[in-house]
Amino acid sequence: MASGAKIFSRAFIKSLASKHGLFLLGLVSLDKERQFANYKLWLDSNYHAGMDFMERNLHCREDPRQLLPQASAAIILGFPYFQGKKKPI
Repeated sequence: MASGAKIFSRAFIKSLASKHGLFLLGLVSLDKERQFANYKLWLDSNYHAGMDFMERNLHCREDPRQLLPQASAAIILGFPYFQGKKKPI
């Protein structure tokens, strides 16, 4: 581990996310993707409906550590897209 690096618990990350209005939380390993061959076949079959961004940076999609070699996990956060008043149903 790099000098000065901190390790936070899942509970701490979850409470911090909740405090800031984020309601989805995922912690994922950055190991090499075992299902990458299936993803590549899916792309090659044009199932991505012309969304070309899904074809970019395939080396990073296969092995996320290509972006940050020292990282072992990533925190995935989500928040509601709609920020206005709720529309009546």
